Parts: sequence; C-alpha cells; structure tokens
Amino acid sequence: MYVFLGFAELQVEIVDFVKAADTNTIPFTDFQTYVTKLLFSKNESIDFLSLPPTDPFEVNNKIEMFRKAMKIFQELFNNKEFLIELIRIFDQNSYIDTGEKSYFASLLMIALHKNLFYATEILKLLIDDLISTSVYTSNRNVKTLFRSTSICEKLLSHWLAVCMYNYLRGLPGEELYNLYSAIKIQINKGPIDAITGEAKYSLNQDNMLRTTLEVKVSNSG
Repeated sequence: MYVFLGFAELQVEIVDFVKAADTNTIPFTDFQTYVTKLLFSKNESIDFLSLPPTDPFEVNNKIEMFRKAMKIFQELFNNKEFLIELIRIFDQNSYIDTGEKSYFASLLMIALHKNLFYATEILKLLIDDLISTSVYTSNRNVKTLFRSTSICEKLLSHWLAVCMYNYLRGLPGEELYNLYSAIKIQINKGPIDAITGEAKYSLNQDNMLRTTLEVKVSNSG
C-alpha cells in the first residue's frame, strides 16, 4: 500500500530536471582516476616507492636494479605460458585470501591494460580453463563466473570495465547521469530521515519512509 502511495505522488516535473541539467555538467573522470577508483579500494596503495632510501648513490643504484629487474619481468610477462601458470599458482594457493586475489587481479589489469589484445588472449585461456575445471569437477553445483573468488573472475570484471570507458564517456554515460540526476531530484522533493536515510520518495521499498510527518514552513532567514 505504501509503495503505491509513494509512487503515485512521484510526478516527474520536467522543469526541475531541465533546470538542474542546465546548471550541472557531467562529472566525467579521466582514465587514470576511473581505473584507480574502480580497481583499488581506499585502503589499498599502489605506491611501491613511498619510502625511498636517503643516500643518492643508493637511490640511483636501486633504480637501475629496479629497471633491469622490470625489463626481465616484462619479458616473462609477455610469455603466455608463464603468466597463465603464475595466475594458477596464486589462484590455487589456499593461504591467499579473496581480498589478496582481488588486489593481484587489479595489479594484473594495470599491467595489461595498454595491450588489451594480449589481455583478452590471456583472459580467454583463463576462462576456458575455469569452465573446463567446472565441467569436469565432481561438484556440479558450482556456479562458474558467479562466485567471484578466482583471479580469472576478478580479471574479467576489470577487463570489461576498462573496455567500456570510452563507451561510457559517450551518450550512454550522459543518459545514465541524467537518470541518476532525475531520481535524486525526485527523492529530495520529500522528507528524508537524516539518521536512517529512509526517504518518502525512495525507489527501494525497504528504505521507504512510512511515518507520516507534519510539514511546517520555516520563515526564519
């Protein structure tokens, strides 16, 4: 009953929406910010050189060693067999929890995003391996690509998000932002509980404010 009453009062006023659309620009973020916020949580850091040594000679020496090591690692990284085996080792290690696997998948996507063709090839091999394992496993009730516990599944979602960046900056992103703005305008037209977050015009039945409130107009400046 409350749902029907709430939605019956939600009359879309196009004038309010047009005014808001004229004054608000779509807050698109640059690719680096988009990827960082998407792949890493606030508690995760990707700054590996935050505490460099103070001795200039030691700094230069470590930087040179780092460059050589990264060059060798890059050569290994471009080897499909090595990368697939590395991911399998991480995935099968019972001492690595889901959060660490997710972080590892994020780092992989950062390393692979400049060569999406290679990333796609790696992902296809991982998905094929994951599906084959699911088909031949004794536990047929396992839902492949729905558990989000493997590195492959995390990598798939990251890959999809990276591929959609340019697409979302076009018309779809604008339409989604307009939808968000329209919903926000409608929700803010009614009372909102500052403590629980429940709103009279909430689209979620569980968060709908069911208490009848007496509205008083304040004349204070």
